[in-house]
Amino acid sequence: MRELRVDIIAAVLILVVLAVFFLVLFHRPARAHSWYPQACCGGQDCHAVDDNAVEEYTAGWRITATGEFIARDKAAQSLDGSYHVCRSPTWKQIRCFFYPYRGT
Repeated sequence: MRELRVDIIAAVLILVVLAVFFLVLFHRPARAHSWYPQACCGGQDCHAVDDNAVEEYTAGWRITATGEFIARDKAAQSLDGSYHVCRSPTWKQIRCFFYPYRGT
C-alpha cells in the first residue's frame, strides 16, 4: 500500500513538472496589444479601458473615472475592438487614445 502511494505521488510530481515545463516552453507574450505605436507606449504605458468607463460624444470621448476628454482628432481606431489609453510614464497625461470600430 505504501509503495502504491509513493508511486502515485511520484507520478503526480512528474506530471506537475511536465506541465510547468510545457507552460514555460510554449508560453508566448500576449500579442493582443502589439499594435500600439512606439510613440504611444513604453511597454507598460498602455492598457485597455472598459467600455462602461468611456462616454462617447460627437466631439470625442470622456473617461468617466478621471473626467479626461479626448478629442476625435487626437484619437485613433483600435485594432482589437476595445478602448485603450496610453499615458506618459508619470501618468499625468494621455499620450494616445484608441477607440473601437463601431461600424455603420
